[in-house]
This record gives sequence, C-alpha cells and structure tokens, in this order.
Amino acid sequence: MSFASEIKSELLRTEVKNTCCERAELCGLILFCGAILPGGKLRISTENAGAARRGFSLIKALFGIRGELLTNTGHKGKGGTAYAISIETPGETLQILSGLSLMEAKTVSFRVRENIVEKPCCMRAFLRGAFLGGGSVANPEKEYHLEFTTPRLALAQDTVRLFSAFGLTARIVQRKASHVVYFKSSEEIGDVLNIIGASYAYMELMNVRILKEKRNQVNRRVNCESANLDKTVDAAQVQKQAIYRLQKKGKFSSMAPQLRETAEMRLAFPEAPLSEIASLLGVSKSCINHRMRKLVELSEKA
Repeated sequence: MSFASEIKSELLRTEVKNTCCERAELCGLILFCGAILPGGKLRISTENAGAARRGFSLIKALFGIRGELLTNTGHKGKGGTAYAISIETPGETLQILSGLSLMEAKTVSFRVRENIVEKPCCMRAFLRGAFLGGGSVANPEKEYHLEFTTPRLALAQDTVRLFSAFGLTARIVQRKASHVVYFKSSEEIGDVLNIIGASYAYMELMNVRILKEKRNQVNRRVNCESANLDKTVDAAQVQKQAIYRLQKKGKFSSMAPQLRETAEMRLAFPEAPLSEIASLLGVSKSCINHRMRKLVELSEKA
C-alpha cells in the first residue's frame, strides 16, 4: 500500500461527530472529485473504494438520499478500478448542492463557502474530504511532496486561503488542464497531515525524516573524511617526489639533520598523515608541516 493510500485509510477511520463537519467533509469530497453531468446528474468519482463508501454514507446521513455505487474495472486503460457515487435524479442533485451551499443564482458554484468552513473543526473536515477526493502524497523515502489536484483554479485558490488560516503557505502550479495546490517541505506536509487528522501518518513521516537526516549526516561525514584522506595522499605524493628529486640531485646529504630525519620518515611511511609522523618523531604537527614545506621548496630550487 502506498503512503497516500495509508493516509486515506487512516482518514476513513476518523469518526465525524458533528453534522457541520459531515457537511464540510462531503463538500470537500464533492468539490475535488465531483461533476455535474447532462440531465442534472451528480457523479462523484474516485479511485479509492473507501472514499466512495464514505461519500455514499454521508449523502444518506445528511440528506436521506441513497445514491448508486458504481464500479468500473480497467478504467482509462490503466488496468485499475474506479468507483463512483451517482445521483441520477436532478431534484436530489439540487437538494445536495443546495444543502452544501454550492448553488449560486440557480448555478452550480464549485467554490468553498464560508458558512461551510466557519469553524476550525469544519475547516479540518473540509480539507480531509478534499484530500480523499483529490489529494496525493509522495513516498517520503523518495521525496517530500503533497498535493491537491483540481481542474478549477478558483477552487485551488480557495484551498490556498483555507490553509493560510492555519498559518501554512500553499503554492499553485498548473499541470496540463489541472491546478495543483502543493507543499514541498517535510514540516509543511507534517502540518497538513495533522490538520486533516492523519496523526499516525504524521509520526511515520517524522520517523522517515529523522532516519534520512541521520543518513545524510553519516554520508557527509564519510565524504568529508574521504576528501581529507585524498588530500593527505596527494600531499604525501608531492612530498615523496620532492624527496626523490633531492636525492637524485645529491642534495639530500647536505640538508639539516631534522629535514633528513623527516624525509626518511616520510619514505618509511609513505601514506601516513602528518600527525602520525609528528608523533613518531616526538614533535608537533605544525613542526612537521613546516619541514615538509621546506623539503618541497628545496626540491623546486634543486
């Protein structure tokens, strides 16, 4: 099961106690996956069977209307299954839309109405329904991305304003014929999950985030140590070449005893870091570093 499916399963286990929140959740679901068909029919389509059952139950509980549950296997050539709630009678469609304040001057208006989301609990319920209808989230192991997709720009803008009431800044991008309200950071996604009531998914997200940060810290440390090792090996190679040049030019025997001692130690331990050579000679690392620079300078003049 995908992370998005796990979230929706958790949300579907949420008990809605107030009628106002039932209306708000159903409104979010219809706005994000509902459509009005010719003849005044209402069709609520989703790929999640649980979301379809939830919508069916809410319509029955709020309006006493029993819609028809439809299943379409292999829809759109994807080999998956689509589910739909169909309200066939125009009068019943009008009853539902009016009850959710989605009618304006006898015209259907796919906008978020203030009387539907006037309380924080209703705002959360609406966003829960919106996620069930048009929400998706990437596997946090791969990337951080949560989105709500709708073909209606005004609805996307209404959703952004709704999130702003919780202190969150959502963004909108157009993807073909759809408008996508999205979040890209783990902190924002975690806040969204808390708002819509997916507390277990939130904890899973935080666990993944902690593990990823630990892995990144280890990788950075390993990369840093590897880079330092490469520098040490490269520097040792330069020092050895300098010593070989001094030997070849007959300059080795005339050098100061401390330089000869250091050069011999470098040849004896060709890849040892300067700290190790300093320890073997009983001097400081800065002293050995100075001697190595002197050897290189002498070789360049030889």
